[in-house]
Amino acid sequence: MTMTDRDGFSLKARVLALFSIDLRSLAAMRCLGALTTLWCLFVWVPDLTLFFTDDGVLHRSDFAGRFDWARFSILRYIDGYAAALGLWTIGLFGAIALLAGYRSRCAALTCWLVYLSFAGRNPMILQGGDVLLPLLLFWMMFLPVGAVYSIDAALDPIDRRGQSHLSIATIGLLLQVLYVYIFGALLKTGTTWVPDGSAIYVALHIDSFVTPMGILLRDHLVPMQLLTFFVYYLELLTPILLFFPDKRQFIRMMTLGMLWMMHLGFRIFLHIGHFWLASLTSLCAYIPARVWNWMGGWYFSDAQRGIRIYYDRDCGFCLKTALILREFFLPRNVSIAPAQDDAVIGEVLEREVSWVVIDAYGAQRLRWDAVAYVMSQSRVLKPFGWLARLYGLIGLGDPTYKLIGDNRKGFGTLTSRALTKTQTIPQLNWPVQIGLGAVILFCFLWNVQGLGGTVQPFKELPQVKVVAQKSGFTQRWMMFAPSPPTLDGYPVFEAIGEEGRDQNKLAEDIFPYPPRPLSFEIPDDVVGLFDSARQRAFLLKSWIMGGDDRIMFFSRLALHRCAEVNRDRDDEGKITSVKIHFVQNQTKSNFQEDIRVHTVAEVVCPPEG
Repeated sequence: MTMTDRDGFSLKARVLALFSIDLRSLAAMRCLGALTTLWCLFVWVPDLTLFFTDDGVLHRSDFAGRFDWARFSILRYIDGYAAALGLWTIGLFGAIALLAGYRSRCAALTCWLVYLSFAGRNPMILQGGDVLLPLLLFWMMFLPVGAVYSIDAALDPIDRRGQSHLSIATIGLLLQVLYVYIFGALLKTGTTWVPDGSAIYVALHIDSFVTPMGILLRDHLVPMQLLTFFVYYLELLTPILLFFPDKRQFIRMMTLGMLWMMHLGFRIFLHIGHFWLASLTSLCAYIPARVWNWMGGWYFSDAQRGIRIYYDRDCGFCLKTALILREFFLPRNVSIAPAQDDAVIGEVLEREVSWVVIDAYGAQRLRWDAVAYVMSQSRVLKPFGWLARLYGLIGLGDPTYKLIGDNRKGFGTLTSRALTKTQTIPQLNWPVQIGLGAVILFCFLWNVQGLGGTVQPFKELPQVKVVAQKSGFTQRWMMFAPSPPTLDGYPVFEAIGEEGRDQNKLAEDIFPYPPRPLSFEIPDDVVGLFDSARQRAFLLKSWIMGGDDRIMFFSRLALHRCAEVNRDRDDEGKITSVKIHFVQNQTKSNFQEDIRVHTVAEVVCPPEG
């Protein structure tokens, strides 16, 4: 027996709806997740040798005893720039396929494996986004992320826009998103959060993270306190707010808005890598159907629903192209029909050797003009229409259309094999459901264990722990927990030239590139000293490790930079050795800075070649 409200809407149905995900929300998560993966891949590509091969800063032999907990990585078994580039290329195609929704769940699997491999090859450069994004990619493998707005959906005769999905995988995904906030809040036990409210004030004084906007606002204590309490209590109350069972899900929509504002604020004030993008990706799963229904009314006009597309019945390639264009650029109820079914349109097709698009005003559009018209109908994807029009204006549109038309038999053979109907709604059998249930239970208990206390379920289960670590399920949401760090710093690589003279008779720091005059004064833009957020993470983690590991990792990066600088110099200007310093900036409890310069080591640059 179920309880019902005055409108006859069952409470049970309302609760189940909270654990269902609209297929349009899953499509949004798929696209943003693919874009985030692409962003990571393009950030990695300049540093493939430096961070992911034995010629870089972390050798495979360094893992034993240091990084036994690291994730599975194909690059731990094969080495070299060619191997890293090959895996990177596979990841690139996987991310593009995921974005387009082509074999969506297989593409998610590809992205997951590639991402694990890069993250597992160098755990010293990882950030919060590198933990969250693979978890999202994992759950995408078991969800209908390609059921709408995808190539997969274009080939599905059923229009699934407006449908929702409920399974063990939706429960797992929604709970995983919550863990970031609830356990992140529970780990924030430092007094800078509550009762002081100074956590954001302290965080914005971390010079190697703060943005120019953060520098402008960081000394205003009262606004920083208000933001601190806002972040802390929003994270703490997120599970209640996102699962509040109001009929219109107004509370969920308001909470999503605040969470998006919070993550955008993190990005505006702090250089935190792609964690904010991964977080926005995860929150897409909570977007209610009401939002998409409202956007649907805004996205397409009634006139656009009257557009008609006619293709050559004997051309399977033409039909599939029309279906894909409709899926991405037009309302789903736009008619697609063989031109031969209409005597007038059939005559136009034969005479003009072109597909025929009847626009919203009843006019006929042919060849490339029709392509550009269709691609200009989507509000979000309208730039593709502009590019198509420009392509036509410079005289390339119709020749390209003719070239494709002349070779449509070959394209038809290709698409008959590559573009086949797939099962957009996965049917999870019982073994898979049990396995996913075990993953859900593990992730919850692992997060609980991370809080400390007496609940430590995996201390006696080392095999389970190892499998979870290799798969990327282990997680701890420690961003600025228990308090924002007060230790900050950056390296200074003092270049030494021939006969011990300072390079070019002027003391020079070659850590930033290009080099700058040697100085131990903290610059206005500390972030600008680092080539990337991953280089910053590597150096700060190396400093924290201390001892011989600190010397080894700093020295390898110094030698890499030495070789980089020497390649651009003649014999008289080459560097013979580098003295490594670390400028440590400690923020004290009274917010005064204690700056100390530590000399780490001196390394000799090997002869070129």
